[in-house]
Parts: sequence; C-alpha cells; structure tokens
Amino acid sequence: MTFNSETDTTFNYINRNYQKTIVLLPGWASDYRIFDLLDVAFNYLLLNRFYPLTFEKSLFRTIKSLNLKKVSILGWSLGGFAAVQFALKYPDYLEELILIGIKMKYRSNVISGVEKYLKKNKKAYLNSFYNQCFSDKDSGKWFKDNLLKIYCEEFDLNNLIEGLYYLKEAEINPKELRGLKKIKIIHGEYDNVAAINEAGEIADQLPNCEFIAIKGGGHMPFFDEDLSKYVF
Repeated sequence: MTFNSETDTTFNYINRNYQKTIVLLPGWASDYRIFDLLDVAFNYLLLNRFYPLTFEKSLFRTIKSLNLKKVSILGWSLGGFAAVQFALKYPDYLEELILIGIKMKYRSNVISGVEKYLKKNKKAYLNSFYNQCFSDKDSGKWFKDNLLKIYCEEFDLNNLIEGLYYLKEAEINPKELRGLKKIKIIHGEYDNVAAINEAGEIADQLPNCEFIAIKGGGHMPFFDEDLSKYVF
C-alpha cells in the first residue's frame, strides 16, 4: 500500500502480521533496500523519497491514515537526523527511537568536499563511500553483490546533493531528547563515517538511552550482526 502526501513524499506499508509497526529511515545515498536483510518483529513502514522540509508532516499523515497509535522509528545515518526531527515534533506517536550510525553534526567543509568529489565523478565517489561503510570485505559482500551497482547507477546527482544540503544543516542536540522515554543507540565499533565516541557522548547525556556497540561493526552494523536481538 502506497500513501502519497501533498509533497510527493511516499511511504510503503508492509503488513508482516505483527502487532507493532516500525518506520525504517535509510541514510544518505541509500534507500529502503538497504534494510532488505533486516528481520525484526514489526510491520514495516518504508520511506521511498525523502523531502526534508515536509518529511515530518508526511509521516504523521501516513501514520494517521493507517490508524496507528504509536510507531517505533529506526533511523540510520542521515535517517537518524530525520528520526530525531519527527520524534521531537510528534513524541506522543513514538513508541521507541532507535538510532544507528549517528553523530551530532557533520562539518560543513566535509560536506562541501563530498559535493565537489560527487560532481567530478559520481560513481567513483559512491564506490569509495560505500567501501568506508564496512569494517571488512565479508560484511560488505551482500551489499556489493546486490546493491552497489544499482545504487551507483540509479541515484541522481541532484538528489544526492540535496541530501548533502540537508546534512549540512542537520544536528542532534542531546538535551532536546531527554524527554523521550525509550531510546536505543546502536553503533559499529569501527564506524569510519561517524566515529563511535561521538555516538557515545550523545548516549551519555540521555538518562533513558541504551547504548549498544556492535563489536567489529562498521557504519552499516546491520550487515555485521543480526539486530533482531536489540530491536523488539
């Protein structure tokens, strides 16, 4: 079932015959397919297109359309910023906030550098970026076999740059999250994109937060370990 908002943000609802629903928010240069191997005991609400300015309202309308009282939200990387954004605006509809591969903020000069390399050679930069996301060759094998070529060819340069502009402004302020009742932060021990120490600093400031370090994991720790033992 696909729901369209007035701003063309679309969500797919996957009924997996569970009582609870989780919203899965992908990171930059990825989409819902990044979660294909994830198997947690929820119905899934998958994001097709991400429009930062209207994302919160679009998700809220979709949740209301489905008559859901509360949802859990899992946000990975860029999706973590979006998850926080929604949780702060609509806390009454949140069961649990799960953040993977996050940091407080990306430096503006780093984002500008990425934009420069993308414009020079999109495929070459994406290949380099995806390689950074894995701690070893084995954990990245499924991604390389199933998504690498598709992602490098399908993702539009303008959309990738729009995502970078969002990341330039996005920020997680731990003080704003202290009112939320259930938060999990899951992070790869060897994350080369968002260092684990910064995620730990966020968790340390949140009294209701459970911090889970995935041993040997990279920026996509859901390829390193089955997260169903943590997401329930």
